[in-house]
Amino acid sequence: MNLNSIDSLINLLNIKRVGPQKVRSLVSAHKNPAEVFSLSTREICAVNGVDLKTARAIR
Repeated sequence: MNLNSIDSLINLLNIKRVGPQKVRSLVSAHKNPAEVFSLSTREICAVNGVDLKTARAIR
């Protein structure tokens, strides 16, 4: 895991409504934590356990 990935994980965890389980789900679905920030709201919502409010908070 590189520094960019670690920064992205920390940024995800600092978002309201996103906890460790949702971060695990997002990273499992997309492999690269930094990639999550470039996904559309619809793509984020497709991840198990992520609702529309959470996806909008990430976007």
